[in-house]
Amino acid sequence: MAQQRVCRRRAGWLRRALPLAFLAFLALVGTVAWRRLARPPAFEPSAFIVIDLRAAVVPSAAVRASAGDVDVDGIDIPALHEVATAAARDPRVAGILLRVAGPPGGLGRTQGLRSILAEFRRSGKPVVAYAQATDTLGYLAASAASEVWLEAGSALHFTGLSVSAPFYGKALAARGLDVDLVRVGEFQGACEQLGTAEPSVLFSQTMEALAESLFVEVVGAVSRSRGITENRVRQLVDSAPLAADVARRERLIDALVERGDLERRLREAYGPEVRLVSAARYRDVLIPAPTPHRVAVVEVRGPIVEPTGGFRATTTRVADVESIVSALQRAEDDDGIDAVLLFVDSPGGTLAAAEAIRHQVLRTARRRSIVAALGDGASAAAYLVASAAHEIVAPSGALTGGIGVFGGKVVVTARLRATGVRVESYRRGARASFLDASVGFGIEERRVLEERTDADYKRLVGAIAASRRLDFEAVDRVARGRVWTGRQALELGLIDRLGGVDVALARLRALLDIGESEALEVVLPEAAGQRGTRRAPPGSDRGLAYADGARTETVDVPSELAAAVFVAELLDGRSSLSLAPLGLSIR
Repeated sequence: MAQQRVCRRRAGWLRRALPLAFLAFLALVGTVAWRRLARPPAFEPSAFIVIDLRAAVVPSAAVRASAGDVDVDGIDIPALHEVATAAARDPRVAGILLRVAGPPGGLGRTQGLRSILAEFRRSGKPVVAYAQATDTLGYLAASAASEVWLEAGSALHFTGLSVSAPFYGKALAARGLDVDLVRVGEFQGACEQLGTAEPSVLFSQTMEALAESLFVEVVGAVSRSRGITENRVRQLVDSAPLAADVARRERLIDALVERGDLERRLREAYGPEVRLVSAARYRDVLIPAPTPHRVAVVEVRGPIVEPTGGFRATTTRVADVESIVSALQRAEDDDGIDAVLLFVDSPGGTLAAAEAIRHQVLRTARRRSIVAALGDGASAAAYLVASAAHEIVAPSGALTGGIGVFGGKVVVTARLRATGVRVESYRRGARASFLDASVGFGIEERRVLEERTDADYKRLVGAIAASRRLDFEAVDRVARGRVWTGRQALELGLIDRLGGVDVALARLRALLDIGESEALEVVLPEAAGQRGTRRAPPGSDRGLAYADGARTETVDVPSELAAAVFVAELLDGRSSLSLAPLGLSIR
């Protein structure tokens, strides 16, 4: 019996000790794992961080994993700034290799990239740009580097700047679609593009002035970067494409390098220990040091829309109002966040969605300092969002303003007739056909739409005037739907400073009264505010469906009409739109 009691005591002790031992084991494993994670990434010294503009630079591995085949357009400027800032301080990083082929985005994002590279070079570390038959915007990005190497055998297509705007009226009409629209703002180009087959004189004059202003920005930047007079830069542009040896003789590039010799040439120039590390991989393993000052980045990228639409025909990201508002609310409620960098890269969207975001920006701005930084631009409804920040910073070539409104609906009567569909409607209510896609607006309905659109425009201008502390008349004079460059917007009082994310963060430091020597942690939310749509194969057709009361009519459209069809899906008579010119291509 005594022996049994001893055995039971030992068993009880083991039962009590085993959980404690298991917890101790978990604590040991956790400590070891934490120490390993806390160590700097296992990079050898003399790493060159590779920024490859031939593929989008996405925020993080987590976003890439969750995105699937969601399209990501262009480079992510805030993420790239985070990489370059960390690399500038990292003793293991020797420099940056910028690989360029096509354009990195529009002119605004290209200038933002140049600003990031210039800030990195102030650390004393080099930036080497390797260009492969690049175009004007690609070369503009490359010219910000310490050295520009061109692939041997390539030509330099520094051929100037082209601003292209498609007109969809004839193509939509050929598919039985008629747009019944009302606009406020004679420069409201998007409305004109949908309803006509060719530009008006006013539209052409506006685009000519825009192209000249943007070209001046390109010529000036290349002149300063390469030490060539502006007059000579213009002459070289007019002579392009330039053979590789000519480009080198004219000092537009520094060396010709075969693609297979790139890494060897880097080692010859910067030491045999040079190793290449992708920017995406470098950011994935970055472990920011804890700091008392944190800035949350909230992005508004792509057309601003409500989250309920189908948008089956779109091929780009859209800015989802609900997720953006949620991100701003989290920044407002988190006492560990000191400020917000609002990165806006959008052509506008529905006025109601933009007003919802603006309201939240104003609310968050009561507790947090907010600076808006523009990418390629913030036009129309997107500018309304940006104007609610304490300050706006924009690249000199960013498209800004475009303050105008239009509304209406797409009418499918001709399409229905061509397919043998007859719609008979039996209505009650004087304006029962207001939202009906099978019939255009009647006289009374058009009057109501005109009144609503005019009221929406006045509300838009009034809100911007209040945020920018300007008179209504002063904003109205520079509004009317006209798009300005960032430099023009500064002169007109629509923005506060020229620059990129680096300048925006400097302004947040000033607002927070934080010195340059104090660390500032930038928190990049995982794709906050973004809702991607899947990209269909190039050239494939997409369907746009209209409910006509009797059946659903699907209209097949080619990819060239994607921008027009996207807007058509928004034009249902319910909400006013505030958009920059559609499908504007700057190359």
